[in-house]
Amino acid sequence: MRDSDLVAALRAELASIDPSRACDRVAESAGLGPAPRTGEPAIARLAFRLGHRAGESSRFDWPAAPEHCLLELEAHQVARAVRGDLNRMLNAESANLQRAVAAAGRQLVAIDELEADGRLRQQPNVVRLVAAARRETPESTLSELAERLALHRSTVQRALDRIESLAFHA
Repeated sequence: MRDSDLVAALRAELASIDPSRACDRVAESAGLGPAPRTGEPAIARLAFRLGHRAGESSRFDWPAAPEHCLLELEAHQVARAVRGDLNRMLNAESANLQRAVAAAGRQLVAIDELEADGRLRQQPNVVRLVAAARRETPESTLSELAERLALHRSTVQRALDRIESLAFHA
């Protein structure tokens, strides 16, 4: 999902919330400003539902407003911020997982190639141990492999880098 698609989806979700109180409707209309993004269908529908007219800016007396009008809009803003943070974390985690899966796939191909031509047997013991562990548990992270083998994570990373280098660049 592109960032612009995500932003549009979030705007659509927020625009679908129909304030029940009249004061909340006025507050939300004021929040649209004098020129809301009516090019986006969800925002245009919201502006229409609220009776917002382009060029007009609803005046809302925030200091005199009942406390629930602040609180309700703040709750929506907090929910939006939480959704944004959650989406960023999920996107980052998804990208990390995709990179890890691709790396494990390359490493397995490299291990097979080195084993097929006998070069894996010629490698130091730690490289052979890491290769065997990767083959046995391809879904393991570097940290999990390191813990399983009682090695430092950097040692596992260097061994896997060496395996790929020998297989693909030698």
